[in-house]
Amino acid sequence: MYDTFPPFQEVKKEDFSFETSKFEIWMKGKLIKSGKIKTLIKGTVSYSKETTNEVITIVIKPNELESELVSQTEYDIMFTNNDRLILATIPSSQTPNDCVAMTMTRTIIGATRGHKVFKDKEPFNCSIFFIKKKISKVTFSFNYPEKLIEFY
Repeated sequence: MYDTFPPFQEVKKEDFSFETSKFEIWMKGKLIKSGKIKTLIKGTVSYSKETTNEVITIVIKPNELESELVSQTEYDIMFTNNDRLILATIPSSQTPNDCVAMTMTRTIIGATRGHKVFKDKEPFNCSIFFIKKKISKVTFSFNYPEKLIEFY
């Protein structure tokens, strides 16, 4: 169904935009909320004020899910993982609250920065799914508590 990529290959960061029509929020493998939503998810290559490295800044406008997800996030790296491109920020310092996905990504890809404290409602990664080279879904993964927000 989704386009595929060779796993764990770093790719050049590129600007993108995706207009959404629906969302789903998942926790512990269960759908907890869903509905229609008309918003724009836009990624722009820029430079981090924190690290001065190249990053992708994602802005969600309008953000009708502000109670669940911040309106702007920043990611250090873009890489492939089978059926998606993943944008991620992976701190080298591990915390007791690190989820399995965070730990696995740190082990396979490595840390992208020394330290990072994620704000409340700030995801540590964003996955972009394509069908025939066109974005069809964008998801955001959260470390603690573990949560997934999907936009279609």
